This record gives sequence, C-alpha cells and structure tokens, in this order.
Amino acid sequence: MRIQKILVISALTVLMLVSFIAEAAPLAFKYDYAQNFYGGVAWIEQDNHWGLIDKKGNVIVEPQYSSSFYFEEGLAKVQKSTLVFSNNDIYGYDLYGFIDKQGNEVVAPKYDLVEDFSEGMAGVSINKKWGFINREGRAVVPLKYYRVFDFHEGLAMVQKT
Repeated sequence: MRIQKILVISALTVLMLVSFIAEAAPLAFKYDYAQNFYGGVAWIEQDNHWGLIDKKGNVIVEPQYSSSFYFEEGLAKVQKSTLVFSNNDIYGYDLYGFIDKQGNEVVAPKYDLVEDFSEGMAGVSINKKWGFINREGRAVVPLKYYRVFDFHEGLAMVQKT
C-alpha cells in the first residue's frame, strides 16, 4: 500500500510534535507545530520560532521568526520580535518584512506593520505613518498617510488623518 503525503500530529504532554510522512521514509518528529503545505512549502514552528520547509523536509528557512503568514503574490509577511533591556526595564517590539519561497528576505523586517501584497504593492508603516512598497522593497508611495488600503484595479484608498 502506498501512503500519500499526510500530516501526523501526536500529543506528547503539552507539546504537539509534528512529522511529515512522505511516500517512503517518514521524517523524525522534530517540530512543535506545522501548517499545511501551500505552493510546495510549509511553515514549521520550533521553540516558538517559525521556519519554512519544502515537501521533502528540507529546511528552507531555519526557525527564526516570531510569526509567519501565508504567501500572497509569492511573498509572505514575517515578524521578528526583539527584547530590549534598558535601565532595569525589559520591553519588546516587533518588526515586519517579507520573504520569498526560496527563503530570501526580499524586504528585511524593518516596518512596524505591513499588509499583504495586492497588485504588486504592500502597505507598510513606520511610526504610525503608512505608504506603499513594491515587490522589490522600494518605497513607491511615501510613508505619510494615517491609513492605506489594498490596491484594486490599479487604485488604492488612503486616509490622511
């Protein structure tokens, strides 16, 4: 009997360990969680960090992101969290960027917030000011708006205040 690609989830104490079973040799249980494959890749979580694997179990991106999102127009939002220790205080902040399915950081995590790509453009924000970048990460609409909305039919709404 030939087993098609399936996802096996097994609960051990509190953690869920995940293994992908391919046609012949199952991969070892080594991830805390995994998402479904889409477009030949799947997000995996290990020690509260997300990475990316292909259908053969090859690691494309080592787990390093605090959050991961679905691919839209070939790019996925990623989030990196940073803790800062200052004057006996600890605070954290999150920065967002985009990667492609080969694991390249097309846009390094440097934005406070980002939206998915729509018609080749993504809304991005720094210090509560929004604008748009293209798929190469270049700013095409300056970060000066209170809010931006997705592009549809070549146009996007923006809100000044």
